[in-house]
Amino acid sequence: MQPLPAAIASEFSYEKSLCALKEETVRESPAQYKILRIKFEVPFTAVGTNKMLELDCYLPRGRTNLPVVMILPISGGGYFLERHFAEYFVKHDMAAIIVHREKGPNKLSNPDPNLINVYLQQSVIDNCRVVDWIESRPEFDPKRIGVMGTSMGGIKGSLFIAIEPRVQAAVLGLAGGDLPYVLTYSTERGIVRRRTAYLQEHQMTEKEFKAILDKSVVWDPKKLAPFVDPKKVLLFLGACDTAVPFKKGDELRRAMGKPETVVMMSGHYSALFYILYIQRSALDFFHKRFEKAG
Repeated sequence: MQPLPAAIASEFSYEKSLCALKEETVRESPAQYKILRIKFEVPFTAVGTNKMLELDCYLPRGRTNLPVVMILPISGGGYFLERHFAEYFVKHDMAAIIVHREKGPNKLSNPDPNLINVYLQQSVIDNCRVVDWIESRPEFDPKRIGVMGTSMGGIKGSLFIAIEPRVQAAVLGLAGGDLPYVLTYSTERGIVRRRTAYLQEHQMTEKEFKAILDKSVVWDPKKLAPFVDPKKVLLFLGACDTAVPFKKGDELRRAMGKPETVVMMSGHYSALFYILYIQRSALDFFHKRFEKAG
């Protein structure tokens, strides 16, 4: 693991005071836990405006000083997968926070080269603000913060943990480095749809598209991977994955210093068949890392 250069750290600096809590409501209240909806107004510096940062916080009842797992979502859908993991963790005496994805047509999975760096950088800063909020609340133990991300959430998570030293453990699934390659050749339905529309609009070939991305993408997970402590990471990769191609996941693994890795005999979507194994392995990994942090 290499120390994070000051020049890179400065690119992700932000003013902590510029974060206004706008809403805290009880969204659901099952017997064993409750779910809070938290909304903050935060600066979107690169765009020159403000945006809403939304969280769903799962809290076991009557507990304080809890370990907490931040769950970073996949690129689309109704948060089914994220809610599944949040409910699993909260039933095992951990708090869980689902960090909502970007909204609107300009979210991170948009293939526009001019937007990719903006949203990658903003995602890291947003997640750092979530850690700030965790540190301000008695429900959470700030020495036991974990991250779980799958697919796009895993990509964003790999950047986040390189920048944020307060995270003690990360479980990343179906992620990869070399975003220009992933965005050019991914078979993920949402990316294919947006890429096809972009290429048609700009009368561009895939080869030309990748060449532009190679020049324009700054915040690639592979670039920041050397600054990640491999002991903090558990990776899940799909041997037959073509949405985030396996070879790019393996490149990220090697760039991170070969953290503990599970290779599943699955594609991107069929990895869902491993969900029971993934959740148990993730829980065990978080327990192990949090014991060391404590």
